Amino acid sequence: MLFSCLEELNDIDMIAQYTWSPKFSLPVASANFNFKEFVNEGSPDQEFETDAEGVVILIYKDTLESQTGSDLFFLFDQSLNQSINLPLNLVNDLPINGSITHSQSFDLPFISEPGSTMDSVVLSTGNLFSNLNWDFSQPGNLSITFQSILQNGSPLILSKSFTGALNDRIFQIDEDLSGSTLMLNNGTNGNRFQFDFEITLNDNGTPVSTADQLNMNFSFRNLNFTGMYGDLASKTIASDIDTISITFFENIIEGSLFVEEPTIGFTFDNSFGFPIDVDLNTFEAISSQGSLSLSGPITQSQPLGAPDFSGIGTSVQTEIEVNKDNSNFRDLIALLPNSLVYQFDGILDPNNLGSNFVLNNSLVDVFVEIQVPLFGSVQQLVAFNIFDFDGNDFNDVDFALVRTDINNGFPFEAAVQVYFLDVSDNRLDSLITNGDILVQSAIVDANGIVIQSTEKITTASFDRQRLDNIQNAVRV
Repeated sequence: MLFSCLEELNDIDMIAQYTWSPKFSLPVASANFNFKEFVNEGSPDQEFETDAEGVVILIYKDTLESQTGSDLFFLFDQSLNQSINLPLNLVNDLPINGSITHSQSFDLPFISEPGSTMDSVVLSTGNLFSNLNWDFSQPGNLSITFQSILQNGSPLILSKSFTGALNDRIFQIDEDLSGSTLMLNNGTNGNRFQFDFEITLNDNGTPVSTADQLNMNFSFRNLNFTGMYGDLASKTIASDIDTISITFFENIIEGSLFVEEPTIGFTFDNSFGFPIDVDLNTFEAISSQGSLSLSGPITQSQPLGAPDFSGIGTSVQTEIEVNKDNSNFRDLIALLPNSLVYQFDGILDPNNLGSNFVLNNSLVDVFVEIQVPLFGSVQQLVAFNIFDFDGNDFNDVDFALVRTDINNGFPFEAAVQVYFLDVSDNRLDSLITNGDILVQSAIVDANGIVIQSTEKITTASFDRQRLDNIQNAVRV
């Protein structure tokens, strides 16, 4: 507000004799730069926690899967062929007795994968193609009872009556085996397929000969299993190679972070009916500073538990921790990695226990949790963060003093610099032109815990030339 005498208002030239040079103090920017600004959460799989002592813990979670049971175990298409001739005594009895019946049982090999002995298999899909043909010209009937194929708990029975006419000497059928159970143990051995055959012929005045023959072909096709039981072959399983993108350290561009207790927790959830020896055969940290592979006792084979026959359809968990005592994981974290590349493989039934099982959806789920408690030390750590800024605010200013008030709650010294950036992130100027702002470490107790922050106030001058430099700044 201006005050003046009325009689002087008609002399405007008197006002022109004064030069106004106001001074203002205005807040330009304010930022709270805590440790979460050093790291970038970036992914929903990453999070922060704080323990009871106030230590920040960086956490990353991931999941992996092995191949499933149906990826590892197979049922082969196969055919069983048999021929039958009537014994002489039955041939002679036909015209005397008016009918004869011949019965025969078969116990044939059922092909499995090398090293596997199957006792039973529950099928999800499959077909049995039966093709029978014969030379007998007599009428009669036949039946086949498949002891090794159970449907709804009972053996599959196929039967046919025939006239003996030339065009009625064949029996073909396509049987859907979905949901059936193959019983492949004959009481002594596995991989055996059993069925009973019976044929009855009625005398029609035409002769029958021991040379007359009945031929059988049974073909199994499109077999897939829900469950397989027996002494199954040992297999090697492997996960895909997985890459964990670590965005924690994206804002850190140089230096090392030495933490005391970083860990990786692996939880293996095994639903195979086999114990498994698992190997972490690939684990590598990759950063702009290079790469480093995990080493130490933990990289040797580790045993996983497995469900027994009372727990079919369930899984057994085994937890394995990678830490500083069994590996060099601290050195991997010190690289400030942007990614971790890893893979595991395993051997099913490494000790050949003999009796086991697999379901089509059996697998090993792997849950991974990386924890990095930020308790340790840093060396030459260089980090950055970006804030919005409008250089046009200084268009009508000829001279400015920019005062920074830095309150450091970190337990280490910090050299701070502010750069003014244009829309392309080109540096237009810096706040301090003769070095950085050196801020002393916060005060810590005997355990290294911060008990008091330190403060540093710095003033930088901007004349018109420097203000022109930052006129196009949009970020700092």
